[in-house]
Amino acid sequence: MDQAKLAAALAAASSARRPAEGVHLLQDVPGGPDAVAAVDGGNALAIRCPSCRSLVLRPGAAVKSLEHTALALPSISRADGGAATPAPFVWSVADMMRFENIGFSKPLPGDSLGGDAGLQIERYLACADCDLGPLGCSGHLAAGGGAAKTLLIFGDRVAYEAART
Repeated sequence: MDQAKLAAALAAASSARRPAEGVHLLQDVPGGPDAVAAVDGGNALAIRCPSCRSLVLRPGAAVKSLEHTALALPSISRADGGAATPAPFVWSVADMMRFENIGFSKPLPGDSLGGDAGLQIERYLACADCDLGPLGCSGHLAAGGGAAKTLLIFGDRVAYEAART
């Protein structure tokens, strides 16, 4: 196979994996930010990496929550020097197997990074394809022994695939 054919094959595979049309950041979603959640609180739209457009969660795989919005994760943008930013809402994922494509950081050192949200953050979540992150975090609730694992995706750190009509 010559170099031109190889480059064309790689470009075709790359464009098939990264749909540019119909994928929007939260502030650009048709119908506004309320359109990302279904009536039952689940995610109505597919959730994708904002950089490479890789699928992170299928519709209905997470539940919208305002419970842990006090959490502040380091910024994705290098422009603001990694300043911690809170989320307008989070997607709570019941089981790590609901993710289509997510990576987990090494365990974080230190005590609870959850602040007044009561969540002891143990790992950051990032896109498994391009390593963009943190898109969210995982940890345990600090109150009551915290046996249950909590998996969160920050609503404003991901992209949303517009519903097909």
